[in-house]
Amino acid sequence: MTRHSWLRTPEILMVCLGVAAFAVDRLRGDPVSAGDTVISVPPRAQVLASPQTVVGDEIVAGENRDPVERWVRAEVLYREALRLGLDQNDLIVRRRLVQKMEYALDNMAALDAPQRVELEQFFARNAEHYREPAAESFTQVTFSLRDGSEAALERAAFALDRLQGKGRDAGSDYGDPSADGMRIASATDARLAQLYGAEFTNELKHAEVSVWDGPLRSRTGVHLVFRERSEPSRIPELDEVYKRVARDWVEHSRAVAREEHYAELAARYHIVRADEESDPAGSRAELATAAALAAGGEGLSGRAP
Repeated sequence: MTRHSWLRTPEILMVCLGVAAFAVDRLRGDPVSAGDTVISVPPRAQVLASPQTVVGDEIVAGENRDPVERWVRAEVLYREALRLGLDQNDLIVRRRLVQKMEYALDNMAALDAPQRVELEQFFARNAEHYREPAAESFTQVTFSLRDGSEAALERAAFALDRLQGKGRDAGSDYGDPSADGMRIASATDARLAQLYGAEFTNELKHAEVSVWDGPLRSRTGVHLVFRERSEPSRIPELDEVYKRVARDWVEHSRAVAREEHYAELAARYHIVRADEESDPAGSRAELATAAALAAGGEGLSGRAP
């Protein structure tokens, strides 16, 4: 058989013609309805301000097409893409449409500024969320480990002997420069553990108040401390955290309203879950959780203060 002679075979030729006809028919898609054949071009100023103007510039390389013509081109290709169903089963298009609906739900959940009584009720229900942790305030003298831990301990013991009976300011005559400074104010356990380690944090709680005490070891050196005060954990008054509570109220109320609007949309559909038969209890629990949120639960326990 000569080169390409197989194309002359009637059976092969019929198959090729059938494939070509199918491709042309698919490209044509459904006929354009009369209402879709009219493209109303906006004024040039509006076209120039539209992001749709630049769509397709990369495809038609080297052409300096008029902005209005570019807009028309983009609109024609957009409508043809919809007619051919190119938006179906497209992950990027689906994601963008879902994103737009999420924005729409946010706009539907727009709220007026909260009244004080609403914030008082919200704050009372979520008081633990605003609890402030315990904190320590103290002055320290630090002895670096440059000559070893034993040398640092000896220097600290010498200084402690001379600081007995003196106030916190007397410590400035001793020790080495510290990146954290001498005065540490209202430091929480988490902050102290981050700076000096757990051992230092625990020992500090047992140091005497208003006297020089130590030595305390840390990862940065050896310390003498003048413990000034220990601030217990407390729930602040509403006025102390009023702006924060107001922000949380708005965020929470919008989330509840958003889920309520979503529940109304979801109710329009009959949703069949593939795993309902294999795990009906789990599916019912998931639905119950979503329904509780939509009903307006006020809990903030899952969020960090």
